[in-house]
Amino acid sequence: MPRPNPPVSRARPCDTCPHRSTSLCNFLLDGAGGSATQIWQEHKTARSRQILYRAGTHLEHVLVLCEGWAHRFVSLSGGHRMILSFLLPGDMMTATAPFSDRISSSIQMVTAGRYCLLRRVDVLQTLSGTDSALTGWGQHIKTQQENLEQQLVDIGRRSAEERIARLVLRIVQRLEQHESQSKREFSFPLTQQHIADATGLTPIHVSRTLNVFRQKEIMSLSHSFLAIHNMRMLHHIADMEPPADD
Repeated sequence: MPRPNPPVSRARPCDTCPHRSTSLCNFLLDGAGGSATQIWQEHKTARSRQILYRAGTHLEHVLVLCEGWAHRFVSLSGGHRMILSFLLPGDMMTATAPFSDRISSSIQMVTAGRYCLLRRVDVLQTLSGTDSALTGWGQHIKTQQENLEQQLVDIGRRSAEERIARLVLRIVQRLEQHESQSKREFSFPLTQQHIADATGLTPIHVSRTLNVFRQKEIMSLSHSFLAIHNMRMLHHIADMEPPADD
């Protein structure tokens, strides 16, 4: 006998989520008539460093991060890992999750937080029902693919200073998109090990590079807090175009 579906959360936090307009959820909820009640959902809390999914897990749900930071990674032999991406509030585990019944990478919380599970069959049904939702989803897949290609170039051809500068600036850009305000000083819970695993460097190399940035008064990372002192120089090192107002 099939199990009944769990009840939909009465609080319906997706309807009032501050990250909705800048996340993939926006396409889903608009495609479902603008209300989270049309898509089954379940909200859960998570501990710092908690593993939410392991590679190869069968996917019945699509995960969206609501609060906190997380990362998606692949485990390698010898205890090493490669971080593929960092998840910020409003981010989905991966834009391709609705189209696969298994996840190819693992997901772990960086901080404590909260996440939402959306039933995968509901997501697929919503995407197939509206052209606008599917088009918007395709754009996010395109963006995610471009980010992975840039990360591949960074690891294969750029210096340690360039890799770290580009990683930080991409996170800054994403935070600014979510929060609609310029970021120069903010909470940055990533450790040197996280940065190393995302850039293909060793923690010692990351430490030395961060020390150089601090000595040159470009940026400093201390006690999970990042301060960017010279945004234009950081963009120059990263070989990225600075914003017009910098």
